[in-house]
Amino acid sequence: MKLIFLALFSLLSIQIFSQKDSTKNIHQAKPQISKISIGVHCSNLIDHNKGSIELLNGYSETDLSGLNGEYTRIDLAYGISLGINLSEKNSLGLDINKGKITAQNKSQYLNTDILFLNLNFRKYLSKYKETDNPYTRFYLQLGIGAASYETNRFFILDNGLFSQTAGFCLSNSADIGFNININPKFVLSLSGGAFYNYSDGFDGYTNQTTGDLVFRSCIGLHVNL
Repeated sequence: MKLIFLALFSLLSIQIFSQKDSTKNIHQAKPQISKISIGVHCSNLIDHNKGSIELLNGYSETDLSGLNGEYTRIDLAYGISLGINLSEKNSLGLDINKGKITAQNKSQYLNTDILFLNLNFRKYLSKYKETDNPYTRFYLQLGIGAASYETNRFFILDNGLFSQTAGFCLSNSADIGFNININPKFVLSLSGGAFYNYSDGFDGYTNQTTGDLVFRSCIGLHVNL
């Protein structure tokens, strides 16, 4: 996935500079809103701390969370996307992402490999502009999706593996962000939000939880076809 991401990013970057040269033609026709776009993006994922969790054996523990110790790191996911404009202010998007999530509490830590697919509805707060000059469009986005995961959970004391889970689950997501339309062809996107995975075993252990919340921030580069 990383190689695909880097290759697509390089191609899109080359196209940006080519597009800038072509727009110098004063006789160029006015740009029209594109129906389809493709892109690449990178996301930072942070596992949310749910606080105290009741276990099946009657005991409780503090939930593991991201960026919470030496066994956690800045977790990244890489993805590709397809967008379809329904109107000047509404669009549908499909994206697939692959990445890793780490989390920790005082006595345990986990590593998760995740592959997730999302179908999103995006509502822009302003209309598309027919201009060659850069401008910004803010948006709200809701999505449904599915995730495949494999999680290993360890004790910090001896790095001993004590639990493994793997599975498939449904998810929901919500994001707020904005696009910077560089020109009619290329768009830079920035967003922040979260997605919720409906799986008891997503955190590497079976307990009395219904799922897991993950925060994310994302940057992407897209081309209008």
